[in-house]
Amino acid sequence: MLGYKNICITGTILDMRTRKPIEGAVIRGWNEDWSVGMNTFTDENGRFTLYSNDECTHFEISAPHCNRLKVNKKITLHAKNGEKIFDYNLLGNKELEYHQISFHPFLSIKDPQNKSYNIFNFKEEDFFESQWQGDMGTILLIKE
Repeated sequence: MLGYKNICITGTILDMRTRKPIEGAVIRGWNEDWSVGMNTFTDENGRFTLYSNDECTHFEISAPHCNRLKVNKKITLHAKNGEKIFDYNLLGNKELEYHQISFHPFLSIKDPQNKSYNIFNFKEEDFFESQWQGDMGTILLIKE
């Protein structure tokens, strides 16, 4: 995932028969021309949050021992305050955001004093700054 400050999509994955949450389901999203993809997983309540820097229009949802669901649709996105509906022209320069992201791998290294530290510069609070929000609602998967 290259960007995360612009769009946040939420939803819930449930077992179609039991209506119980499916933990660990994978939600993948791609932009319209399939050039940028991102993914996330459901929690113990079947809830997921997918952060993106591009508008997702292609989705694939899967989980162990369940069917795989492909969805092609635009999710209605609203500003956090709910006043504006998503317009791609209202996004900031997403290319500038890409430059803010460290492309170092998720590694720990040791300095000369044998102290470990992470190379990747990750700030969790940045994930809660998304300008646009949308909800996929409840998605039902069939356990095989």
